[in-house]
Amino acid sequence: VLVQAANGGLDGAVKTNFMRMAALRVPAQVEAQKSAQSGEDTGPGERRRRNIEEVIVTAQKRSERLQDVPISIGVITADDIVERGLFNSNDYLRGIAGVSQMDSAYGQSVVIRGIETSPFFQNFFSSTTTATYFGETPTTTSAGLLSGTNVDLKLVDISRVEVLRGPQGTAFGSSSLGGAVRTIPVAPKLDAFEGKVAASYSS
Repeated sequence: VLVQAANGGLDGAVKTNFMRMAALRVPAQVEAQKSAQSGEDTGPGERRRRNIEEVIVTAQKRSERLQDVPISIGVITADDIVERGLFNSNDYLRGIAGVSQMDSAYGQSVVIRGIETSPFFQNFFSSTTTATYFGETPTTTSAGLLSGTNVDLKLVDISRVEVLRGPQGTAFGSSSLGGAVRTIPVAPKLDAFEGKVAASYSS
């Protein structure tokens, strides 16, 4: 068709459109040939793949890539904690879609997807619908009988926080109808000695 357009076999408007398309395609083809010769893919898709961080989670009791987990999950990584200056749960839970968090004098209440029976005094009147864990240790109902359901864990030496939207079935206990919040500490390294120092100031 381009040959016909160049030889005058098409009318003026169609010829102009085809020649314009050819002019746009030639630079792209030249760029693709250069990339193929250099062995690199410099397209936007390849750049996105290079910039995507691979996040490993244990939402199904085994280490998996986040994109391979077939459940609805939100993850706060260690880099997020440092860059955003996160310290406690209300710094990040209220920014996750479908999650609400309420503080009280005795603990906190976490509601996922609106599944809740009694936001306050859950441990006294009814059981909570959101399970909380520190690693593999359940902290659900750790706030005692009154008000909130669990203590607010501070984000110190934490690898990541996984927010699993429910229902989670039997994997995380009877309190995971709405979901589960897992705070994963940094795993110890037995073959190395390392530490971290941070400072801040205010005026």
